[in-house]
Amino acid sequence: MGTLLDSYFQYFHTLTPIVHEPTIRAQLTGALALPNGRGSRVLFNMIFAMGSLDSATDDGPDYPGLVFYERARSALQHDLLQEGSLLLVQGLAIMSLYLQRTSKPNASYLCLGFAIRMAMALGVHVSTTNNKNQGFTVLESEERCRIWWGLVTLETGMCMTYGRSHCVNLPSLSSVRLPVNTDDEYLTVSSTQPPSDSLLTTRYSALITQARLSQMALGALDRMSRSLPSPTVEQIKWCGDHFLDQLATLPSYSQESSQPSYGLASAIQTWRARDYASILYRPVLLSAAWSSAGRSALDDSVYKIIETCRTLASQNLEDISNFVTTNPDPRNGCEWYTLYFGMQASLTILLSIVWEPNHPCAPSWREQITDTIKWLRLLQSMKSLGMSWVQIMEDVLAAPAEDMIDNSGFALPFGEHLTQETDTFDFDRYFAEIWQDQTQGGNPRDGTEANVWEDILMRLSTGF
Repeated sequence: MGTLLDSYFQYFHTLTPIVHEPTIRAQLTGALALPNGRGSRVLFNMIFAMGSLDSATDDGPDYPGLVFYERARSALQHDLLQEGSLLLVQGLAIMSLYLQRTSKPNASYLCLGFAIRMAMALGVHVSTTNNKNQGFTVLESEERCRIWWGLVTLETGMCMTYGRSHCVNLPSLSSVRLPVNTDDEYLTVSSTQPPSDSLLTTRYSALITQARLSQMALGALDRMSRSLPSPTVEQIKWCGDHFLDQLATLPSYSQESSQPSYGLASAIQTWRARDYASILYRPVLLSAAWSSAGRSALDDSVYKIIETCRTLASQNLEDISNFVTTNPDPRNGCEWYTLYFGMQASLTILLSIVWEPNHPCAPSWREQITDTIKWLRLLQSMKSLGMSWVQIMEDVLAAPAEDMIDNSGFALPFGEHLTQETDTFDFDRYFAEIWQDQTQGGNPRDGTEANVWEDILMRLSTGF
């Protein structure tokens, strides 16, 4: 049990600290009484289940984790029908990520929805506003704040991955205060005043960074969703550029930490920030790649967005490669994130190779994919999925250039493509086709064209 608990606090807790570590450890060692309220069985069993999953060093079935998960699920069937509790909210939040990481994306999505709605019914999102404790102790108020932002960050990650709408009230993202950047020794049950924000990296720095990223990403997505029938290229560019500009305003502790205990958590936030920015820009890249118009039909704003997407992907692949080389960790709590963000970034580079095999940067793209394959082959706890992705990348690299799309003009002698007759780049049409939205005037795909990106994303969703 002790090993599983340590694993939980080493991995999950450094990213999503929705429980108070000193309290949980004291309860499990007998220094404090175990809670007997509704949801306690769900919470403690899910802590052990997640700890078991994070500590796995091979990709075989996680039998100990499954035992704890089944116990939690059995307890949930009873507790969910009763009055909600904060313990149950915490247990559901952990369960949602456990389900996502064990190939149950839809169950994960629904589970997190339960947690968020229950938290709102308990007033968690209200009690954290404007530093007013509202009858709670300082520690209780801070715990509720951490729980709320933990739920928001999990919701943001799932919505960005699955391409689904979020269920968070946007005004609450600006009115609810962020957690205090402090360590547990400075905020205890006896504290009467909240501590000051530290300028250094703490246990809660990663959560605060994720919360800021959630505010930025969800705000941009909502802005684009209000643009009907679809956002323009200029609107997408503005949202993506604004997101990147806001990254520069994040506090210093949001940068990658040199402290070993926080190294993975801070690195993940760097990868996450680039990934969110890429997702905001991505519709333009996809539309350009699927357009029958050549590169000469793309204006400067479209070209800049495409190059920004590629730059962000290349930076993430380079960073992840360096991280796994200098910080080898075969446990699932580390490898799941390196594979997840590595797959997302390599998608952009692979699409670029398929779309523009004769691009001047194509050799460097191929080299980067080759380097990515090398570290993917070293995965242990995520070996099966990693090797499946390696096979896809090797197939792309092995395909003859003449079998690829290349409508860019790079295959032609310099300048010749400028005189070719090409279609006009119609972003509205291709945006509608990519998302298969029949209400936007575009004809959905009839199945004769292979939508490689959507196919890969579906594999990604079911794999994670």
